[in-house]
Order: sequence, then C-alpha cells, then structure tokens
Amino acid sequence: MPRLIASFILALIPVALFAAPVPKEKNRYVDLIGTTWLSEGETGFGVTTYKFEKDGVLEYRYGGNVWRNSTWKQDGVNFTYELNSSYYVYKGEIEGEVITGKATNKPGGHWEYKLKRVYEK
Repeated sequence: MPRLIASFILALIPVALFAAPVPKEKNRYVDLIGTTWLSEGETGFGVTTYKFEKDGVLEYRYGGNVWRNSTWKQDGVNFTYELNSSYYVYKGEIEGEVITGKATNKPGGHWEYKLKRVYEK
C-alpha cells in the first residue's frame, strides 16, 4: 500500500509542475474619491479633465473653464455621473486605470466614451 501511494504522488508531480497557472482577476475596483480622469474628446466636450470629489461633487474642466455643478455616484466598478442638471448622463464601468461607458443627452443623443486616469503632481 505505501508503494501505491508513493507511485500516485510521483505520478502527480509532473502534472503540478506543468499545469497552467490560474489567472488572477484584475483588481477592477478603484475608489474614485480624489482621483482625476482625462477624456480626449469622447465625452462630447473635447479634451476634458474630471475630478471626482467627496460627497458626489464632480469638477470638470475644458476650454479653459472650470465647473463644479455636477454629481457622481459609484457602486463598486459601476458608476454614473451627470453634467448640467442631468442634461448629459454618463454610465460606465471602471477597470483599473480606464473607465468606459455610454452617455446620453436630453435631446436623445448617445455615444460611447473612455476616460483614462491621470495623476496630479
């Protein structure tokens, strides 16, 4: 019996050595509070910078102007933000350093967008 067990263990060693590693799931969750993200025009405004502040305050900048009249909400990797009293609504998913999603506006327009995380100095 001990030989049978030893043979079985020896037979499993090559399988363990050459088995493919189990991929780790990327850490997709990012707490948006205090982070800054950049759109290179996909949001409908041209190059825009977004800063997600505490209490759901969203600051955004484009064309040399700064606004803080918008809000955002996060639920895990999913989030929503709105601009100009919900004239524009963006829904997206966070995956590490990138946010992608879909946006709509009150007249019925819709488009896809992408934000990339930037680090302020």
